[in-house]
Amino acid sequence: MNRQLKTFEQLRSLLAQEVLQQQKFGAVQPRLIALSERDASGCNWSVGGWVAPRGPERQSCPELLQLVRTYQSRFNAVGRSPGNATALLPPAAQRAGKAPLKSGA
Repeated sequence: MNRQLKTFEQLRSLLAQEVLQQQKFGAVQPRLIALSERDASGCNWSVGGWVAPRGPERQSCPELLQLVRTYQSRFNAVGRSPGNATALLPPAAQRAGKAPLKSGA
């Protein structure tokens, strides 16, 4: 599946806006993390928890998990995550399982 590429900040903003529209969750912000290896679906990021303006970090409930899965199926992350990990995507040839072409060959 081809995913659109978004920065961690763009992903955080998209998820936060969606959650805010659903009012029952309140004003929580996702804590995004870069995965060192892609998950089984090919996604390279996850949500490590939900940060509220006041109070402790919250764990995901089934509704939030489903929302995250929907976004994971549509987007991959590029750049630096807030935790300073870097999500890198290999060149297209490597993603397709092909060796890259060498110039001058």
